[in-house]
Amino acid sequence: MECLSTRTADHAIVDDFFQDQWPDGLNEQAIWEYGYLVKHEKVAYAFFMLQPVEENALWLNNFYIKQVLAPSYVLGLIEICMEVARKKEASKLYVHSQQKAIRDLVEQLGFELIDQPTFQKESIGEWWMIRVDK
Repeated sequence: MECLSTRTADHAIVDDFFQDQWPDGLNEQAIWEYGYLVKHEKVAYAFFMLQPVEENALWLNNFYIKQVLAPSYVLGLIEICMEVARKKEASKLYVHSQQKAIRDLVEQLGFELIDQPTFQKESIGEWWMIRVDK
């Protein structure tokens, strides 16, 4: 698996992943600035954004997987997100979840359930946080 920043990735790879159908409510500029693609054998199959939200804190935002994967692969993808956050010298990584499956995954990885963070005005679902600077 290879993780590529959309800042440096070939635009054709990013365009092919989204097939020119950018996700609703997502600014195309943010995709290029904060996005990452995960590739395997030259095919991009996952996208995520690590959006700065507080000093030394990132939000794992817009996590897309293009194919059905076993939960162990999804865990691996979240671990890749955590490693990228460490490399960016973040101290915390936030995840917002509205699905039981995501809740189960982040609990397995040691994320803690938290109150809604101050950077988010109103949201439905749960917020999770993990310290990544350990």
